[in-house]
Amino acid sequence: MSKEYFKRFKGLTLISLGTIVPSVISAVFWLYLARLVGAENYGEITYYLAIAGITVGISFLGAGNTLTVYTAKGSKIQPTIYFVVIISSLIAAIVLFFITWNVYACINVVGNILFSLVTFELLGTKHYKKWAVLQISQKIIMVVLSVILYHSLGINGVILGIGLSYFPMSVIHTIGLFRKQNIDFNLMRERVGFITNSYAMDLARYAGSSIDKIIVAPLFGFALLGNYQLGLQVLSILGILPGILYQYILPHDVSGTSNKKLKFLAVGMSFVFATLAVMLAPIIIPILFQKFTESVQVIQIVSITVIPSTINIIYISQFLANEKSRIVLIGSVIFVVIQISLIMILGKIFGMNGVAASLVFAGVAETIYYASTYLYEKRNG
Repeated sequence: MSKEYFKRFKGLTLISLGTIVPSVISAVFWLYLARLVGAENYGEITYYLAIAGITVGISFLGAGNTLTVYTAKGSKIQPTIYFVVIISSLIAAIVLFFITWNVYACINVVGNILFSLVTFELLGTKHYKKWAVLQISQKIIMVVLSVILYHSLGINGVILGIGLSYFPMSVIHTIGLFRKQNIDFNLMRERVGFITNSYAMDLARYAGSSIDKIIVAPLFGFALLGNYQLGLQVLSILGILPGILYQYILPHDVSGTSNKKLKFLAVGMSFVFATLAVMLAPIIIPILFQKFTESVQVIQIVSITVIPSTINIIYISQFLANEKSRIVLIGSVIFVVIQISLIMILGKIFGMNGVAASLVFAGVAETIYYASTYLYEKRNG
């Protein structure tokens, strides 16, 4: 019993390390970048990365949850998924180039997808040490390349630096995978239903994380988008907790291992983090980011989102572990539809604060749906 507990604790520790350290590096980098480039350039970088993010969602074909769930079940589906998604990413990058004429964003797309394939596979196979090393290495390379390239290429150097940082270790892992395992398209055909739902769910998730920025830029300009993005950067720091939780509990939920105490602790901590962010934002932001004072209220509002996000992660893990990806898909669609609708409505009335509030309302709506569905299924077993 104690041996099994130690194994579980070790896995959680590695995932925590592989999430917290890269998140801290990324947070410091983005906060430093905000001070370096100013609100308008910060917003423009965000805009192009958001477009790249949407492209990643379109070409990723639901590979993330598919890899995590089925590799956790022992399936050798990895090389087939890799092959199809890599081809898809190359096609998407070419199309994106002719839309934006920004080759740096295209490189970002291909690199992001390759890196994501490796990370999801390592989580599914529970190779937490390799996963942590990969995460930390990528962030270190990202900081070094982005800062160097910014001074020679401007904001495009930042986008290029982020894109190139995904490649080194991901390429090595991918080559090794194709040497060890063969492509078998039957493994994908047998799971087409789950993959289809996962793909639609990914589209909704990537849209949810990017569409607001793509809408905000033309409505309010790059400067206000920069202020909004600083608020989202604070939210990403608060999101470290649900990120660790999801990466750890999904493979264990698939294996039938309960983590109820951990889940309750995570929800409690999300309330604490949200409260601290609301209280400290008016004190810290004017001191550290004099050019981003408009983001104070945005930060206070979006920080509340960490609470429903943490709760949603718990439900999502349970549903995916039972291969009920359709439920998660519907929840993701609910989030995106409500967020986009409220951005258009509340954004016009309350400006950036309305845009920030749309994120909170969308997260709460998704929570209500998951909780209602879970209780309904439990009662009708």
